[in-house]
Amino acid sequence: RKTAVSPLVIMGQSATKAGVVVWGSSEHGQLGIGSLQAEDRSVQPRIVEQLRSVHVRHVACSRHYSCGVSESGEVYTWGCGKDGQLGHGDSKDVCTPKAVRSLQ
Repeated sequence: RKTAVSPLVIMGQSATKAGVVVWGSSEHGQLGIGSLQAEDRSVQPRIVEQLRSVHVRHVACSRHYSCGVSESGEVYTWGCGKDGQLGHGDSKDVCTPKAVRSLQ
């Protein structure tokens, strides 16, 4: 039997002392843990290794992309960049957190 899951509940994130913890679908790289097959799911919570040394203060996520802001104000985005929503000046997907240089 299949259980329906709301498309709005794709992943979860939490900024902890250990770092940013993610879980759920990473079809578009929105978990920030690297490239995964569309069918793969990060069922167990995982630390985003690229942000382990960054003191992340705020995290926001959407269905296809995510954003983190460090204590120093640096903005990181990752996930689906199809319409340029990641702010990196292109339309490429990013599977690990990348600093938005135009905001520095």
